[in-house]
Amino acid sequence: MQKFLNNLLNGNINKYVAQLPQLKESISKIVVDAEQPKERPSYAYPYDSYIDIALGNSLAKKALGNMAKRYCPSKEAIIKQASAINDKNFPRTWNNFQHCCNTLDVTNAPKTYVAHNIKGINALSVTFDNDTVILLSLQSTILDDAEQRFLIGHELGHVQMGHIAAHSLQGLLQDINMRNELAGAFLCDTIVPMLNEWYRASELTADRAGYLCSKDMEAIAKLLETIDPCLADDNFTQYVELYCDHPTTATRIAELKKFVAEKGL
Repeated sequence: MQKFLNNLLNGNINKYVAQLPQLKESISKIVVDAEQPKERPSYAYPYDSYIDIALGNSLAKKALGNMAKRYCPSKEAIIKQASAINDKNFPRTWNNFQHCCNTLDVTNAPKTYVAHNIKGINALSVTFDNDTVILLSLQSTILDDAEQRFLIGHELGHVQMGHIAAHSLQGLLQDINMRNELAGAFLCDTIVPMLNEWYRASELTADRAGYLCSKDMEAIAKLLETIDPCLADDNFTQYVELYCDHPTTATRIAELKKFVAEKGL
């Protein structure tokens, strides 16, 4: 993977194309054969694979680090435009964050900020040199407690499951896709579809973590519908979903209700 990424970043498209069959086989093996962690949260979605364990090896970390330095803003640049969440700044959000950490037994809690350049109701987790932070939009701080706990718990679920490395790879590939039309076309046809299937599963896992923190299915459904009001669940929508990195709102709500019923929550 290291050679592949170097050729891609340096513009060696011919070598990049020649390595695509090997790369596809490599990624397929990562999804299926990656070493499982010793402990796995009980809320994990069944099809949430262990791709991040494979991406956590030294070669993959080096490759991702090289890509991040070239394409991503620094941690300092992001935090410069953000406000730390603590008992003095955004105290209610801080209390909900503490509640979520306790609910999920998160011992090494990531630092959390309100990022003023993130619009709408949104939150994301990012990692810089093994230091993970959670960023919330300003609008997210005015959600009610049940909605806010779901949003924060969702991100903590990503962190606890170790999803961040692969999500970082997703963002970097999307950036390359926008910057390089030729490389982007190859990415869309090879790597991205395989990763999207895992990304969707990882979102369903994180939704389960969010539910455990919120325990309010009505509030969660309302929040998801506010973020993405499309509730269509016809054959065409299900087909389109196969090419997306997030499940549809209808799928997320249905899968979460199934989880709640199965676990008797």
